[in-house]
Amino acid sequence: MAVISRNIISKAKELVENNRVARDAEGDKRIHFKVIGDSEEHIVIYNKEKKTYECDCSWNTLKNRTCSHIVGSMMVNDDYKED
Repeated sequence: MAVISRNIISKAKELVENNRVARDAEGDKRIHFKVIGDSEEHIVIYNKEKKTYECDCSWNTLKNRTCSHIVGSMMVNDDYKED
């Protein structure tokens, strides 16, 4: 994963601390997270086989960058470790 800015990490921590990230559903291959962003709700999907996260927000889909919604989902999933 690319280097994640402090701003993204800070936003993700705020989302988690304010209970705005939750596991929505889990199957054999994927975990779905619901994230309540500043202006709208987002869906983050964790692919268990590929060990990848995808978000439906424009930051992730159009710019192909890791967003705060993904990092927040990683935190909830105990998948994010700070350096």
